[in-house]
Amino acid sequence: MQPRVDSALTLRDGRRLAYAEWGDPDGRPILFFHGTPSGRLLHNPDPLAFEGLRTRWITVDRPGYGRSDPLARRDLLGWARDVEALADLLGLTEFSLCGLSGGGPHALACAYALASRVRRTAVVSGIGRLTPETLRRMYPERRWGVRLSRTAAWIIPLLMRLVDDPRQVDRHYTKVLAKCPNDRHILECPEVRDMLKANWADANRQGLRAYAADGRLFALPWPFDPSAIRGTVRFWHGSADTSIPLEMARSLSEVIPGATLEIVPGAGHFLFFEQFRAIVSWAAGDEG
Repeated sequence: MQPRVDSALTLRDGRRLAYAEWGDPDGRPILFFHGTPSGRLLHNPDPLAFEGLRTRWITVDRPGYGRSDPLARRDLLGWARDVEALADLLGLTEFSLCGLSGGGPHALACAYALASRVRRTAVVSGIGRLTPETLRRMYPERRWGVRLSRTAAWIIPLLMRLVDDPRQVDRHYTKVLAKCPNDRHILECPEVRDMLKANWADANRQGLRAYAADGRLFALPWPFDPSAIRGTVRFWHGSADTSIPLEMARSLSEVIPGATLEIVPGAGHFLFFEQFRAIVSWAAGDEG
């Protein structure tokens, strides 16, 4: 499925921010923040995905991904400023948010900084704050990445080229399959597989610096306190997610006032595709 719109806007500082749109152009707007390393072309490939949902689904490339210009030393609250500018340029007074995996902290930063404009925030399989306990629950490759991001971030792009370069889409797909065994029935769907490969190729067309920048953001303390978020937040997380520990969603849902956690029994990291309509319906305000 191709986006209805695939375009870019120019921000005040001259940077280009790329976005795509799916669904109903007159529907309720939901801004979707992709995972890591991914981009605006990540979508549910089911041609009926938005049937009856009355949703304007807007996906956005973070700086350095896809067709968005890079930004040195970007941070989570800087992303909120970019999103506010995007919303202004698109004429969105209010909107909801959905952050997937590495997009989770970015969605929460916007929920914190743009509280007066954000209706609801959905975080799906989202990475949370890194603690010794949650680090122990992550696979060794990711633990080493966190440690190096904190002490020698310059070396991360080089190691990514050697260990897991998402631009080598077939090899990357094989590694994702191995890391997420509970998602095999989703990932081996031809439409999902082909979409993911095309998405990875486009998202990392500028190189691996955006991927490394995400890793650095996740490894460092967040520049806002999640307990200060005021808004409607719901987490979706699989009980069998081998990529992002369930404990991350659980701990965040406990500190954000009024937040709820939907644990999907037996689901892995890619539950987004199976729970898509439920997530979109909730974010749009169709479900309580």
